[in-house]
Amino acid sequence: MRIVRVEGFRKELHLAGAGIRMASANTTTITDVYVLLTAEDGRIGYGEVRGNMHYFTGDTADRTLDVLQNLLAPRILGREVQDLPAILSEVHQATAGNHAAKAALDIALHDLAAKRLGIPLCEFLGGRASADLSSNQTIPFGTPAEAEEHAARYLAEGYGQLKLRVGMRPFQMDLDRFRAVAAVAVGRASLAADAN
Repeated sequence: MRIVRVEGFRKELHLAGAGIRMASANTTTITDVYVLLTAEDGRIGYGEVRGNMHYFTGDTADRTLDVLQNLLAPRILGREVQDLPAILSEVHQATAGNHAAKAALDIALHDLAAKRLGIPLCEFLGGRASADLSSNQTIPFGTPAEAEEHAARYLAEGYGQLKLRVGMRPFQMDLDRFRAVAAVAVGRASLAADAN
């Protein structure tokens, strides 16, 4: 099953409310980059990565799409999906950095390889570890009372993992917020700190 088309596009995803306040900026929009790999039989493998990670990795949506279309796509067009290890090796050696472009293509290639075999991607990757997929929820910057309110709401919604954004000044504010979250979450959820 040969790859006959590589498409990439971006999509702006607007976050609810005031967005997410991070250490370096306030983000109200997430830019995602999508890759679609079409095989000769019409099956499509999908890949997706965050396109606005310039503050973290240097990758931008435009750069990711440019690398995908102009550098990586020509290397995989016409290739057989079952040659996945060789294709991935070539993709990863094609350029330094550009992790978002490589990751999006890697995900789409794995998705297409699983579809070629007629199995879910999780089976292709080794099978389900459990029937449930747990997820976390992030508690944004704010006062200890606000953090506690977020934690209580997220616990009521069924989240078993809470991640607290940290990096406020003075440092005591982070300690107070963490204590407030722990007061409602200990024994009910795992806690983590996100220093971004």
